[in-house]
Amino acid sequence: MIVSTSEYIKTPDLMPEIKKYKSGHGWDFTTTKNRISNAKEISDLKNTLSIENIPDMIFGDNKLEIFYDGQMVFEFSTVHAMKHISHKDPGIEVSHSKHWKKRSVGSFTEDLTKVKPYDWTYTTNFTGFVSDLFKFTLTDSEINLRKLKEPEPILFYDELVFYEDELADNGISSCSLKIRVMPSGYFLLQRFYLRVDNVVIRVYDTRVHCLFATRTILRECIQKESSYSELGNLPREVLLDSNLISNHLKTKNIKKERMTY
Repeated sequence: MIVSTSEYIKTPDLMPEIKKYKSGHGWDFTTTKNRISNAKEISDLKNTLSIENIPDMIFGDNKLEIFYDGQMVFEFSTVHAMKHISHKDPGIEVSHSKHWKKRSVGSFTEDLTKVKPYDWTYTTNFTGFVSDLFKFTLTDSEINLRKLKEPEPILFYDELVFYEDELADNGISSCSLKIRVMPSGYFLLQRFYLRVDNVVIRVYDTRVHCLFATRTILRECIQKESSYSELGNLPREVLLDSNLISNHLKTKNIKKERMTY
């Protein structure tokens, strides 16, 4: 008999909110969520990651941990996502980009040659931490998104925001995650979304789908990007919605992987 259980751990104010779910198939899920990081926490994070510039809103405690038979399989977290942000200039220039490059290092009149380059779009290539005990291999198999849209009870659901920055009111850069557990398995989507108004839109998705019946996990890492000129005259509501605009972006890279357990 398969028995699933869920647990919500009530914590004091200013402490992380923790949710735990046991699927009954050997899979356990833990999400941790907290408020926006304060100044001390941000300083500690900068020291840990050896970086100077970070997004405006950091949720440093947020993470998802997935276990199988008591062993860690996956972890998605703010810290991991930020570790994979480039230290190089992204090569995207807009009217305020020079100001963004200087905003964390002093006066706007400071010589740019003294400022270390960094990716002010905060684009992350993070696709999930995977334990060394579990190995993915390349595959041609694809996640059946149509099957995932079929009605099925949601036994556990949560969503996390790792970081967000409004790019000085010239767009948005964000990294977030959603997970749901159904009787048939679980599905998670981590999305990095970048919109630099009138310049470029970028969506990097990492999808993980586990089917309990076949003991199979598929992971797809898809990078999409298009300039505004390539997108044409799309309605504003499409440009501002990462779900809608994703269907219009050019696919730059896709990696499909498979694991059995």
